[in-house]
Amino acid sequence: MDHLENVHVGAIEKDGHLVFLHKMQTGPADKSYGIHVARLAGMPDQLLSRADVILASLEGQAKQAPEAKVATEDEQLTKTSETSQVDQVSESNNLIMEENGQLALFEEPQVVPASKLNKRQTKVLDQLSDLDLMGMTPLDLMNQVYQWQKQLRKK
Repeated sequence: MDHLENVHVGAIEKDGHLVFLHKMQTGPADKSYGIHVARLAGMPDQLLSRADVILASLEGQAKQAPEAKVATEDEQLTKTSETSQVDQVSESNNLIMEENGQLALFEEPQVVPASKLNKRQTKVLDQLSDLDLMGMTPLDLMNQVYQWQKQLRKK
């Protein structure tokens, strides 16, 4: 979508806390603030810790512990297991990096050649291209999509 632009809400970190600048800025954020936002929303510490592990793995950086602490053997095993699981998930999902270093939110759509569509699929696509979306109510549209699903699921 050529008309879209990547923007973010300006934010800075002060003493480990996130401060929003209430200002839209162009381009990608310098880092992910999702975990900070989740903390502000009152998410459980266990969830936040797991999110830290996943984020560190995705960014390819070592996790920065907020305070120096010697981990017990059980904690080290759990951390190693979680990191391994994240690596497996990342590899199996074939995460796509954009040129700016951010993970892509959407994969490029795969286009199926018209020659590989069956008659029902072709009929549904023709009906879709002729549909007057602005002249329909949301309920009419939902009913139409339901009808298409029924047609496409027939064997």
